[in-house]
Amino acid sequence: MAAFKFTGADEYMKAISRLGDEYEVTMKRMVVAGCKVLLARMKAATPIFAKYLHRIKLKKYKNKDGMYGVIGFNKSKTSSGAEAWLAGGVYNYGRQEYRPQKARPFIERTAKDAESEVQAAMQAEYDKKLRQLGF
Repeated sequence: MAAFKFTGADEYMKAISRLGDEYEVTMKRMVVAGCKVLLARMKAATPIFAKYLHRIKLKKYKNKDGMYGVIGFNKSKTSSGAEAWLAGGVYNYGRQEYRPQKARPFIERTAKDAESEVQAAMQAEYDKKLRQLGF
């Protein structure tokens, strides 16, 4: 029979329990940190729409599926007079009928490409909080 000793779990659980009341605030900070990274990547991916993209500040960052953040287009109009969200949608998905335009997908691609950076930013925020708790 093999035997092994696992250490560290008790310390980690103590640190998590100390997070306690600060859990929601910490998770929100993690989401915001991730959104900042994704926003920077989205702006770099589409300089033409950079000034129209922003992190949408939410009253709630949690739903039945968990915590989330939103990057979106602001309500201003482009130089052509089109609403920024509409122009961004046409740019990303294309348009078939009226004045057809080819799709130049950047939203999903950029989000996928930035995933590891977003996770790293969120992890850094979490680690920062654990260090404050003495872990």
